[in-house]
Amino acid sequence: MRAVREMMKFAFNTTFQMKPVGFHDLTTDKFLPGSARVFGTAFSNGEQGVTEVNLTYVFTEAAYAKKQDEPDQNYLMALDATITQTGNIAVQPSTPTALTMQSESVTLAGTVYDPAIPYTKTGCALDLRQNGNSVAGRFCGDLVGFEF
Repeated sequence: MRAVREMMKFAFNTTFQMKPVGFHDLTTDKFLPGSARVFGTAFSNGEQGVTEVNLTYVFTEAAYAKKQDEPDQNYLMALDATITQTGNIAVQPSTPTALTMQSESVTLAGTVYDPAIPYTKTGCALDLRQNGNSVAGRFCGDLVGFEF
């Protein structure tokens, strides 16, 4: 699930980041191939140090790679899904991120770990919660979780 969360963050940063508050409907093609359309609202709350979001992400064959020193944090993954995201993204360290991410059907295909192991999940339900740096929930009926 780390790949899904990091791909959502990448899509947000290449579309919504630095845009004025309000509704937007934006697309990024900065994936390895593939694209992500992100639409919905984002409002900044300076007093609380958060950005309040109500967004939908539509990933179309969006491929993303991550190479780290830790073998279990490496992947090359392609994502096809429509995922909703609601909650608060922390802007200041004093306020934690609190997000809900849900989808009725997520397809992930690629490799995980180093050395690479094939990984494929097709048509899986996703229900994740992020609280601060912790992400936990269900994917394909299994309990999942990780820390940033």
